[in-house]
Amino acid sequence: MAKSNKGGVYINEFDQPQGGRFNIWRRLSLTAKTTIVFSGLFSLIMTILGIIAIISVSNAIDNGEIILSDDFRLLRTFIWIFLLTGALAIVATIIGAIASTIMLRPIRKIVKQIDNITEADLSVRLDEVDSQTELRQLTNRINGMLDTIERAFVRQRNFVTDSSHELRTPIAVLQGYANLLKRWGTEKPDVLEESVEAIYRESHNMQRIVEQLSMLARLGWAELKKTTFYVGDPLEEVVTGYKMTASKHNITYNQKTAPPISADKHLLVQAVRAIIDNAVKYTPEGGDITVNSYADNDDVVIEVVDTGEGISKEDLPKVFGRFYRCDKARERKSGSSGLGLSIARSIIDLHHGTISAESQLGVGSKFIIKIKGEEE
Repeated sequence: MAKSNKGGVYINEFDQPQGGRFNIWRRLSLTAKTTIVFSGLFSLIMTILGIIAIISVSNAIDNGEIILSDDFRLLRTFIWIFLLTGALAIVATIIGAIASTIMLRPIRKIVKQIDNITEADLSVRLDEVDSQTELRQLTNRINGMLDTIERAFVRQRNFVTDSSHELRTPIAVLQGYANLLKRWGTEKPDVLEESVEAIYRESHNMQRIVEQLSMLARLGWAELKKTTFYVGDPLEEVVTGYKMTASKHNITYNQKTAPPISADKHLLVQAVRAIIDNAVKYTPEGGDITVNSYADNDDVVIEVVDTGEGISKEDLPKVFGRFYRCDKARERKSGSSGLGLSIARSIIDLHHGTISAESQLGVGSKFIIKIKGEEE
């Protein structure tokens, strides 16, 4: 409903005068409008029929078909015709009002349900209309819009909650070392070195957390830029890059014949990187990290297998949750934010694929991605 601002006061467009007078018709309810139109059309039809009858009788009198002595009886007939027409018009008005009320009852129900939707509860949805195709389409569109709004609201709330939760620790560390520097940093070189190193480390942790949180937020609105490609080339490039940066681990790539996939190559690479990052952090130096790709019926499978610490049975179902870390004692040392695997899951979900994990403590872990292949 459009509104205009005049002198700081918002005025409903229906309340604005037109031609110096208020437009009464636009202010009427839909029920009143329907009733007026229905009864008006009926009255018009009956009036036309009465006029036709009068003209026919007049012509009959002129042609001598009706005797003038019957004028009184004819006048009485005309009066009855007009009375009957008026009575029928009143009946038509009543019927029109009742019919309009019945037909518009679903709209009133929709309005009442919409009034119950609040910021505190966005889960309310409109009941499906059994009849009237147009209203059914309207309720479906409104429910779809509410789904979108609720998802956006949940994403926003999660982003705020996650940010405050995860940034609290590095901010506290930065404040602690800043206070340490303020008190003894200029007098004790070892305190100065330790404080600078900690501030540098925590600032980088904060930067990484903010980037990952931003990526999770963007994934909620992401439009996939899909292309059809074979996973071999991008995976080989990823593994080659890790061989250079994670040289203390034995990283290899094994490729078997597999059909192409239709996916967003950039996001898929991000998902695989997140899993390999996790493997690098929790695999001791000299350990093995293997990336495999192969076909499994209609699916293309990507595996990341490591010989790291492994994950307990209790922790395994939770590894894709936001900020979840299996080893709380090592979280600061490893530099893990607990967001990488959550990002990977979100990306694979966008592609309607699956991601799962298998692990055994002291042996290692295997992360498995499956995406439907395309026909060659």
